[in-house]
Amino acid sequence: MTTSTFLNLDPDTIIGQWRNRSLGGYANASTWDAAAEKWAARPVASWDDDPFLKMLADEVDFSRGLSVLDIGCGAGLYSLALAARAERVTGTDISPKMIEAARKKAVDEGIGNATFEVGDFAEGGSGKRYDLVIAHMTPAVRDGRTFEKMANLANEYIYVAKPCRRHDAVLHDLMDAAGFVDDGNNDDDLFRMMCIVWAQGLNPSLRHYTDEWRNTRSLEEARDFFIEKSLKGRVSDEGLQKADARLEELAVDGTVEEVITTEVYMMGWRV
Repeated sequence: MTTSTFLNLDPDTIIGQWRNRSLGGYANASTWDAAAEKWAARPVASWDDDPFLKMLADEVDFSRGLSVLDIGCGAGLYSLALAARAERVTGTDISPKMIEAARKKAVDEGIGNATFEVGDFAEGGSGKRYDLVIAHMTPAVRDGRTFEKMANLANEYIYVAKPCRRHDAVLHDLMDAAGFVDDGNNDDDLFRMMCIVWAQGLNPSLRHYTDEWRNTRSLEEARDFFIEKSLKGRVSDEGLQKADARLEELAVDGTVEEVITTEVYMMGWRV
């Protein structure tokens, strides 16, 4: 296979150089446990209007009774939607509270062909393969090793969704106050994925849409997430103090409003 003269498109090289990046608070099961109640309150994703499911409907042949793995399934919003068209679905997540919520939602929805397991995808091991593997907006697939692991679990289809060009107004404000430059870049992750798949001679499809997320946290919750889980250990004590002072300024009546804007890029391919 010929490679580009200006970019090394050897898949093994890209995988080997793609290192695990810092995830801050998003690496902790406790962070997702704390968010489980909010996610559990959301409805199961709809095939009528969800961009990710629309992409799957257009490109995946569900008529053959597929097995599905949902990596980083959270409260099961996509697992349970897929259960309507697949033969069986397995969802896995690092957060016990998220899995508990997913199991309850499956019972409430009367869905019997979806099972949910607690586990750290990066560290767990399984030789089981699935017809369709998805990783929707999860940090579980974040480096060459976890990407290769995901790819090895798929018999036919793989689909991922990643936030790109993401701006978290509160976190980035606090980073500026602390004098910290973010060392994580989802944009690079997506680019590496595309290069690997392309270099393997496969044909990835891409779609994207703009999204905005809003969270309201009490000042103490915000301090725990932004200062303790996201910045502590990554900036100096002086930086933490400056970030904490800035967080106090951002709080209104004891609450902090977080606004995140992002482009969501979705990529799928057949192995």
